[in-house]
Amino acid sequence: MIEQRALSYSEYAGWLSRSILPAQIIAWSDQRPAIWVGESIALRKTVYPSDPGISWDYAYQHRSELDDRLKRGGVRIAAYLNWVFGSHPTVERSGKQK
Repeated sequence: MIEQRALSYSEYAGWLSRSILPAQIIAWSDQRPAIWVGESIALRKTVYPSDPGISWDYAYQHRSELDDRLKRGGVRIAAYLNWVFGSHPTVERSGKQK
C-alpha cells in the first residue's frame, strides 16, 4: 500500500510529518500502549477484507486509515520514548510544543 504512493520512504515520512497538526500531537501523545492497541483492534474489524487477496481498489479505499495510523504511530513512539528517557516536552496553550 505504501509503494502505491510512488514516493520514497523519506518523502512519504516527510509528507506525513508535515500533515500532523499541533492539536493532533497533543491528542495522540498518550504513552500507554494499551490505548493504541484498543484503537487498532477496533479498526481491524472494519479494514480487514474477507477475501485474502488485497486489490488495488482495497488499498485505495483504506489509504486514509494507513496514513492516520502511521502518523499516530510516529507521534506516539516519540511521546513514549520521551517518557521513557525523561524528556517531557512542555505544551503551550496554543498547542505548540516548546
